[in-house]
Amino acid sequence: MRTVRDAAFDALRRHGMTTVFANPGSTEVSLLTDFPEDLEFVLALHEGSVVGAATGWAIARDEPALVLLHTTAGLGNAVGALATARENRAPLVVVVGQQDRRHLAQRPFLAGRLEGLAGDYPVRVESPPRAQDVPGALG
Repeated sequence: MRTVRDAAFDALRRHGMTTVFANPGSTEVSLLTDFPEDLEFVLALHEGSVVGAATGWAIARDEPALVLLHTTAGLGNAVGALATARENRAPLVVVVGQQDRRHLAQRPFLAGRLEGLAGDYPVRVESPPRAQDVPGALG
């Protein structure tokens, strides 16, 4: 059976995304388990380094890079590097993990309001309301 995860990776491939830069956390485990062999995974130990490495890679290759950040804490740590990436016109797609939507009303640990946290640096922000909307949000 085809999963949302499979459809999301297919959407990334259609857009030429071959490399994922991340400092993953618990909300990204299901996405990264059995990571596809045709995609490259680059691990960095701080979100600023994740975005910095992705920015350099994307500019040098003139290709989009995928940045995977861990919830509100990860996005908050990456804001300075995202500002630099935007100023340098780096073609980045940034995906930020969020807690299970079924629990958001109780404001679980690491959940937060992601929209607006990166200021006006994102070109576009999508928050798909349902799992099946994720591939469409990626393009």
